[in-house]
Amino acid sequence: MNLLLYLCMSALLVSCNEKKDFCADQPYGIELFAGQSVTLPCTFVFPNTWNPISVTSFALRFGNQICSNEEFSNIAAKDFNHNKNRAIFSFNVTKAGCFCCRVRLEVKSSKQQEQFQNLHGTTLTVKDKNSMTIHQPQYIPALSGDTVIIPCNYSTIDGSSISLSNVQWSTCSDKGSGPSLFNSSDKRHNSQFSLFEELAHLQIKQVNISDSGFYCCRVEWNKTGTVYSTQRVNGTQLIIKEKTNTLNINQSTEEVFQSPTTINCSFTEPQDKDPVWVGIYWVVGESRDVFAYHPDPAMIHKNYTGKTRLVGKANLLLEDFQGPDNTTFYCRVAIRSCVTTREQLNTFDMKVEEGAGTVLRFYDSSQSHSSLALFAGLIVSMIFIFIATLALFCFVKRKGRYPFFNHLLLPGKNSFHCVSNFQAAVDPSVLSSFQAVFDPCACTA
Repeated sequence: MNLLLYLCMSALLVSCNEKKDFCADQPYGIELFAGQSVTLPCTFVFPNTWNPISVTSFALRFGNQICSNEEFSNIAAKDFNHNKNRAIFSFNVTKAGCFCCRVRLEVKSSKQQEQFQNLHGTTLTVKDKNSMTIHQPQYIPALSGDTVIIPCNYSTIDGSSISLSNVQWSTCSDKGSGPSLFNSSDKRHNSQFSLFEELAHLQIKQVNISDSGFYCCRVEWNKTGTVYSTQRVNGTQLIIKEKTNTLNINQSTEEVFQSPTTINCSFTEPQDKDPVWVGIYWVVGESRDVFAYHPDPAMIHKNYTGKTRLVGKANLLLEDFQGPDNTTFYCRVAIRSCVTTREQLNTFDMKVEEGAGTVLRFYDSSQSHSSLALFAGLIVSMIFIFIATLALFCFVKRKGRYPFFNHLLLPGKNSFHCVSNFQAAVDPSVLSSFQAVFDPCACTA
């Protein structure tokens, strides 16, 4: 009896702790103006062992601060197409609140239904016409030691430009803002934090694991004598990882630039699950603060804007390159995966790794061809001068028109004598050199 009870409890414990890699992923927050609509993306993944599956429906649940059981919208399976174990679907919403996407699946092999949803959802914030909307990326993956830039973009309802009077950055969470990290009105801030190129973007130098967390942007501006301010409610999650090598990223050791040039990069994705998101980056230099390619085009450095794109899975196509020589390009891969268990639902993990780097040698074909042509012209000129000089001496020797040369080389008649006629009068070493020059000239006695 005790043995049976022990087996039952063990089976229940295994079932409770069984790894269930199913997740629904969506943005933390979106801001918009009253009367506008927005698209809420939702990406979901589930275990490979569930295949084949039948998608029954997708629902969007709504709540004022947290998601409740109220269904804001419902999409039937016949109205939706999914690919493999992941898909993205969208809803158009017009009111503020918290929206959570829920997925209902039927596993054909077990004839069981599974349903899961994002617990935190997307917080939709509606701003009035006199305010601004702030846009920050959902997350930024980085490696320890990087210099990181967290964008803070803002816009007005009419798209007019605004001159900011103050920019502030702080850590933030569900409980509100944390301590201030940077204030443009206060020059006593930590030197690790600064604004990037006079924008509202936050630059953090030499990040480490302890810098991981959420960062929120706050801006102030003066409009017709009135000071307005707005702060991002849901900030950007900065995810810092130590350097590892589990993705087996391979790069070529070096390449010679010949427009255009492709720098190859390959890596191995985890085989036991499908990633929620894969990001490919190409960073330049040892500081890792210059992007030759970035999933967000606005983050690509001005020296590479419009000159790079991905080819294949992760290869970098470089259409133009102005140096400097021996610049190193690093292929970086970020993979966001679902690590949900029955105890921790809808949990994600980020893996960030980069290759050993590819050194790009600068090769200017036009300069090379120009140098080659100059060298060839110099050789031809030297040969011509040599032949012309030799011909002149032969001509003078044969015609005897210039007594000066006759007197200089050999006193006597108006014509040159053969070398053999004055061997006794010339030192043997001088005679040898003289013969080397004039032997081709068919000298006569």
